Amino acid sequence: MFTSNRKESGLIDQVNGRLNAPFYQLYIVSGKRDSTQAVRQDVKTRRFATTLKSKYNTGPVAFYNRGRQMVFVASSAQAGENGRRTLGLYFASLEDNHWKIVSEFPFNSADYSLNDVTISEDGTTLYFSSDMKGGIGGMDIYTSQWVDGRWSKPHNAGEPVNT
Repeated sequence: MFTSNRKESGLIDQVNGRLNAPFYQLYIVSGKRDSTQAVRQDVKTRRFATTLKSKYNTGPVAFYNRGRQMVFVASSAQAGENGRRTLGLYFASLEDNHWKIVSEFPFNSADYSLNDVTISEDGTTLYFSSDMKGGIGGMDIYTSQWVDGRWSKPHNAGEPVNT
């Protein structure tokens, strides 16, 4: 599974105006191994979890709970007051072989983006980068803990991690 802004075939090209490139989406590669298990044959790339597709950017993702749950990055549906769409975190679960969005991170904002997400296997510690106010650099690393059924306020990892 990977994230790419590859050009897809279609009648209308949707592109990120700032970059003049397609938006990022999720893809998966499948294929067969030959008898020596050394070479992949019939490699096919296709869209992954199209039920999670944002009109704009989707990805990257981090899986947890043995691959049955994920947290992923996607563009916000609404633009902020400055006309900019930020990135936020969303949670999905695998239900009947389809990914379904179950919630969004409560600290998503139209004022800053959350990106580069990863999560502990048990789903209790979230790590991400953000340009939220009060940081040390442009994009700092933050953590949030799942405590008593909700996510804690993001905590800046501080120096020397962020410079």
